[in-house]
Amino acid sequence: MDATKSIERHTIYKLRCETAKREKVREKMLGKLLRVMQIIWTTAIRLAGAAVGAAYGWESYGVIGGTALSFCGLIIGRLLSSPLLLCCF
Repeated sequence: MDATKSIERHTIYKLRCETAKREKVREKMLGKLLRVMQIIWTTAIRLAGAAVGAAYGWESYGVIGGTALSFCGLIIGRLLSSPLLLCCF
């Protein structure tokens, strides 16, 4: 009777350890996925800001305006890509 209880306890312990390991792996995978999505989002917003700034600057002010407004678009894109700043507005 003691042997079966010991086996049951050991089996329960192994199941708990495996479940904890799976949860840790799942948390790591979700963290990595969120980080990759954040990088993609930031890159897309910054490039869009720079492209809009460059296009508007080029059409309105020429090469110098395109360069300057492209830089402004990068900065505005950086501000828009931050989730903390979006929550404030």
